[in-house]
Amino acid sequence: MELAPLHEAALVGVSGEVRWRVPPLGVPEAAQPSRVVDDVRSSEAASLFLERAQAALPGFSIDDRTARAVAAICSRLEGLPLAIELAAARMQALVDIVLGLVYVIVGLLLVLQVLMRLAWIDVLMVAAPLAAAC
Repeated sequence: MELAPLHEAALVGVSGEVRWRVPPLGVPEAAQPSRVVDDVRSSEAASLFLERAQAALPGFSIDDRTARAVAAICSRLEGLPLAIELAAARMQALVDIVLGLVYVIVGLLLVLQVLMRLAWIDVLMVAAPLAAAC
């Protein structure tokens, strides 16, 4: 069995089989900061991303917080519909990863806070006798 090159679609050989060329979707263009959300929402690629992301993560929307990320994803995927669908379908996994990272960072910050308090106690223990001696 020979594999088709990546740029060619392999035909199965079934009667009535048709090869369809699917062009890339329009991706969001870099816009002025005040128009980013509108420009992203109006692009074909972002519309597909939004539709598939909402299926994986209900409540997802393109707003001030997400517009630049959606634009970057669509641009990096070059507007390819299948790639955009696959990326959007992984939104829940991405949220879980980010929440896990936030949990780790908060834990590290708490450890840092405790260490800083211990260091401050050490400073006070050294400074108190020096102040009393003066």
